[in-house]
Amino acid sequence: LAGFVPRMLSISEDSARLCTVYLRWLALATPCAAILFVGAAALRGAGDMRSSFIVMLLVNIVNTVASIWLVHIGWGLHGVAIGTVIAWTVGAITMLTILARGRAGVKLCRRDMRWHWPMMRRIVRVGGPALLENGGYWMGNFVVIVLAGYLAKLGLSERPLGSHIVAVQMEAFSFLMGMAFSISAA
Repeated sequence: LAGFVPRMLSISEDSARLCTVYLRWLALATPCAAILFVGAAALRGAGDMRSSFIVMLLVNIVNTVASIWLVHIGWGLHGVAIGTVIAWTVGAITMLTILARGRAGVKLCRRDMRWHWPMMRRIVRVGGPALLENGGYWMGNFVVIVLAGYLAKLGLSERPLGSHIVAVQMEAFSFLMGMAFSISAA
């Protein structure tokens, strides 16, 4: 879908090309991101908020340093994307290491790495509604971004897409506290 998403956004051809490149790089590291986020959720669910925080802090530091350095040496947007790929990979390896050693009662064991249908049904029963909730939230955001891009295409607004994204980032600060408490409560 990397080529489809930019077309939906009504952005310029150059921006669409860069968006496609960026999404393709990130797609390479999506399995690492899944390991990272599932591992962090498992640790949080076991009551260990600190380990997942430290791993995510490491991911953000690696992402920042690698991305800035790769851009500085001339890799441009490729450098930003590769920095994220490197960070997610480092995070996944770190998370797997923590889980293999065991923390807060959560430990990866080879014998447990097989399909266990009752557990799979339970995961789908709990995770399905969460998928729909988060999917609906992000699809709503995407629709608004598409509309902002469409406004620019019609000439009704000069730079609505960039303005919208900046506003959403600033808005995020307003609900960070609530999200932190909701994760702790969960």
